[in-house]
Amino acid sequence: MNLALRGFFLLPSAFCLLAAWQAPDGSPLPFQTDEEVTAYLREARVVKAGPKKLGGVGGARKVLLENGGIRAHAVFRSLQRVYRNAWWDNGKFTAFLRDSYRNEIAAYELSRLLGLDTVPPTVAWKMRGQAGSLQLWIENGEPGYNPNEARRPPDPYRWQNERDRMRVFDALIENVDRNIGNMLIDPTGKVWWIDHTRSFGRRRDLDEAELIQRCERDFYERLKAADPRLIAERLALYIDKREIEALLERRLKLIALIEERIAQRSEPAVLFTLEAPQ
Repeated sequence: MNLALRGFFLLPSAFCLLAAWQAPDGSPLPFQTDEEVTAYLREARVVKAGPKKLGGVGGARKVLLENGGIRAHAVFRSLQRVYRNAWWDNGKFTAFLRDSYRNEIAAYELSRLLGLDTVPPTVAWKMRGQAGSLQLWIENGEPGYNPNEARRPPDPYRWQNERDRMRVFDALIENVDRNIGNMLIDPTGKVWWIDHTRSFGRRRDLDEAELIQRCERDFYERLKAADPRLIAERLALYIDKREIEALLERRLKLIALIEERIAQRSEPAVLFTLEAPQ
């Protein structure tokens, strides 16, 4: 699947053909591509909505969907808040942040533009007249590995690569709320990134740049090749002009930072290929 968009090629990542989306009973859903999943989500109807909101910052609600005889779980979010001069629980400060379901859609759209398939398919949606985002549920997902717990990753090197790739994406979108709970590992071993409502702020500097020491090679190449006009056009439905301008400036600083790391330590020491889970 090669999709040419104004000179920027969206290429499938190493895991694109391995995504095994599951139905509530654990059987595989009959989708081969993200486009099939998003088409399903847009036209699906709610069979059952959870009576309570899930934990986390987004006020999410788990729903059971049906479309064309296919049932699947999804997460509906409708959160919309604005924070000014806020300090977060992890010690991070933002002068302005829109804590919004729109950021969930923006994170998904941007991830696809950059050739990543790490954010579950997400679309704009309405439930009972309320605008929000609808994201495919990752069935039987386990949280990421916390160094303070007894559970350990079966492949520590690959897990570190997953974390390093995620750090670059989080710096790009200014995600101030990443934690182990919003990294999910599905039954195939694939890692998913969720909960992006607190992203896309207006800060132009990179947060925790000292932690960005390595990057997946394909992600780095696509970050460099990305068309800023296409990014701005695709995200304009979800975030405003100032947030887009800040994002594009952070992109340039990320590229410069990774280039600096390569100059200091060599390309093989900085860029890596993320292997598919075994």
